Amino acid sequence: MKLGIISINAHTKVLNPASPLHSYVFQQFLKKNGYDSTIIDYKPVYYGSSDVAVREPLIWRSQRPGEDLKKHADDLRRWSLLYEDRKVRFDKFKEFVDTHYVQTEKCYNPQLLDEEDPGFDCYLCVTDIIWKDNPVNGFDKGYTLASKCMEGKKKIAYTASRSASKFRPEREQTFLDRIADFDFISVRETSFQEYIKELTGKEVPVLCDPIFLMGKDFYEDLAKQPDYVPEKDFVVIYLAMNQNNKLVKLASDYAEQHGLELIELSEYPDDADFPEGTHHKVIYDIGPDEWLWYLQNSKINFTNSFHAFCLSMICHQDFISGFRGGDKVDNVLNLFDLGFRKIHSDNVADLENVPDIDFDAVDKKLEAFAKEGGDFVLNAIRYLETHDHKPFLTEEELATQSKALFDRHEAVRIAEEERIRAIEEEKARKEAERQAAIEAEERKLKTKIRHVLGRIRRAMIRFLESL
Repeated sequence: MKLGIISINAHTKVLNPASPLHSYVFQQFLKKNGYDSTIIDYKPVYYGSSDVAVREPLIWRSQRPGEDLKKHADDLRRWSLLYEDRKVRFDKFKEFVDTHYVQTEKCYNPQLLDEEDPGFDCYLCVTDIIWKDNPVNGFDKGYTLASKCMEGKKKIAYTASRSASKFRPEREQTFLDRIADFDFISVRETSFQEYIKELTGKEVPVLCDPIFLMGKDFYEDLAKQPDYVPEKDFVVIYLAMNQNNKLVKLASDYAEQHGLELIELSEYPDDADFPEGTHHKVIYDIGPDEWLWYLQNSKINFTNSFHAFCLSMICHQDFISGFRGGDKVDNVLNLFDLGFRKIHSDNVADLENVPDIDFDAVDKKLEAFAKEGGDFVLNAIRYLETHDHKPFLTEEELATQSKALFDRHEAVRIAEEERIRAIEEEKARKEAERQAAIEAEERKLKTKIRHVLGRIRRAMIRFLESL
């Protein structure tokens, strides 16, 4: 059975080092267990057809000012500072993929997957945020295995994620239709598990990210020493997608207090708002393997990145986790009893009371966590080797769940209409009360005026009678 893997790889606008890394790890895990696979070189719909927007965002953004001129100016400033480093970073991502992946010769996009079958018997869509409801494009057909070439094929979803954002109600039926055709589904976050249970009426397991499927030795062999190697011990600060000034201050003060160099690896360095006078070095022109080297060789990693703290844990590196939206970070920290490593303070003195990490205990949990995830995907493949495609939902089940979804939407719509009607009625009631109060005041005023005029008239009569 020919296995085709589709996931976020080098074709990502953010150039997150973990994106090409987890796809490679998953492929190596399958190989280790006797299964050859091919990663589909895939550009999702939101990526576009050209690499220029990702490799040289300064050029791309300069030609598209948009309506928000301040944001446009900030983007141009960011990418002008990183112009050369960004090209190097992009090229190193591509080099990592070309060196390590077993992938298709052709690069696919959603349109091409509708027109041409890459020739796989079973498709596996593999984490990260592959089931996201993109504001413009909705769900990507490739990542949801909904392309025409995949119709009737065997399908496995391994730890799919949807990000912290919920789906738009008008797109939920599309999502239900697509996942109904999977043979096996697993997710990465508890909140997503609960949502799919509500949507389909069926349980799906929450399993480990592919990063956990390989161990410490694997990552030590994969790491590559970068061009810049600090002369003294160092601290890493790595922010993914979000600003976190408290974490930045914590890392800066910790480095200064312990006489360590501060290395910043953030995807967008200007997300890290360092205190004035902070001495740190920005390292941006690196590939996934060099990024991994810095994480492995630091004294401690300060990060809000899910994959950065997971890799720190696997490689027995000290770390502090900062705030990140969604529940993926908290799920894993709590699973490993490491919730105390998520710090909300910016006071470096608070770190003195943080317990050390018991990596022996972590390793035991890691082994069980990875085994559960590995068993799921291996058992799914073994089953599909000898069985025909069997959709996650039968036609009858899909019809039932579609009606239930429609009824929920109708209930929400009716409740919203009632809410709006209640608001309008309350507004009308208050307006009526206001008008009644005004009319009452007008009546009082008219009465006073009549009384005053009456007194004046009587006074004038008395005056005239006195003449």
